[in-house]
Amino acid sequence: MKVIKKYGIYFFIFLFFILLLSVICFEKTSFDFLWSYGFSHAIRMGEIPYLDFNTISTPLYIIFMSLFLFIKDSFFFFIVIQSALCTFFIYLLYRYIGKKSWIILSILSFPFFISFVGTYNFFVLFFLVLLFYMEDRNKSDFKIGIILGLLFLSKQTIGGVVLFFNLLFLFDKKRIGKRLLGFFIPQILFCIYLLITNSFASFFDLCFLGLFDFGSRNGGIKPITILSILMFFSIFLFYYKKKDIKCSYVLGAFFFPFPIFDLYHFILFLGIYVLFLITSFSFSWERFVKLSGILFLFILLFNVLIKIDYYQDLVFLDINHFEHYLVQKKDKKKFQDLYLKYRSYPNAIMIGTEGMLIDVASNRRITYFDMPLTGNYGYQGTKGMIAKVKKMHDQVFFLNQCHYEDLKDETQLDYQLLRYVIQNSEEIDKIGCYHIYYKK
Repeated sequence: MKVIKKYGIYFFIFLFFILLLSVICFEKTSFDFLWSYGFSHAIRMGEIPYLDFNTISTPLYIIFMSLFLFIKDSFFFFIVIQSALCTFFIYLLYRYIGKKSWIILSILSFPFFISFVGTYNFFVLFFLVLLFYMEDRNKSDFKIGIILGLLFLSKQTIGGVVLFFNLLFLFDKKRIGKRLLGFFIPQILFCIYLLITNSFASFFDLCFLGLFDFGSRNGGIKPITILSILMFFSIFLFYYKKKDIKCSYVLGAFFFPFPIFDLYHFILFLGIYVLFLITSFSFSWERFVKLSGILFLFILLFNVLIKIDYYQDLVFLDINHFEHYLVQKKDKKKFQDLYLKYRSYPNAIMIGTEGMLIDVASNRRITYFDMPLTGNYGYQGTKGMIAKVKKMHDQVFFLNQCHYEDLKDETQLDYQLLRYVIQNSEEIDKIGCYHIYYKK
């Protein structure tokens, strides 16, 4: 009974996250979350990251999640596993800072709970909080080194920066050696995997060289950019005063928003920044706990109320691997018609943001065309993708003409690639917004 009383609340938290990710925030699972599922699905089907499909981050999250898909390969089960991870994250946070967790949760929930959507960014967030906890609980340097290694394998940009500042701030050769020993254990295993799969060159191109393309095309100066930079440099001031090793984790977290500097990535950085303030400075944080709890409930209520009309119109998509994926009635027919039309062209390639869903449902291989985003193909990747299309003959392409005409170059969608296909192919068919092209 004591165990049930102590941990029973986490069962309800688990159910809450299932409800949140599958219903309350159903529309937030359409892109990054679905792409993560598609990549994990591809790994389960025997495909190799970097060679067969283009993920630009180290692959720990998608490999970890793919293991559970051997039990049940469906998007809803993917949501269930992510909900379990979110529940464990709440447990870790509460064990670390108690009721002050409400402050962090209210930040991460703002404005649409996107921080809890399953991507490598969530995994990074989890490991950063775990490292905070381990530092303040004086865990062994070897164990901390292992978690630093897992952090790097979750997102190399943040993991690399964290490792650099972590060792720089340590000032102890013996402790540095122990952390490096722990760090290199997962790295060696990963390198062996890359060598066995002959994917090392592709990995280096996508995850390191490709960052030049990604940064140059997805940045920009915004108010969030300036605020993030000010927060970044303030951490050096905090380190100068307190010599706190946890500063290294906040400096690494700056590379959540950098170089895109959108609200979603900034919120992740802000959550770690505030966690550092809570755990490093004596202050009456308790006065903010109740306010944060109220704010969390307000955010939840806001999310429900603004979409209450949508909820009444939700139905299950009911296609392969997405049997319990909620969409609006009008979208169900659109997806099902597109799915059937796509299956009628056995060699077709879909280039667009809905390609991942349709390819997974059709049990086709996941390729570089399933995430056709600028900066996501490696160094000068768009030129490489166009060169790949040039070599294709007797090939059918599905393109979302509505996105192409309405959004122009305002999103990450690779319009240069779409434009080349349109200009060098013949339109042969159409279904909804999708125009079907044939390249001789």
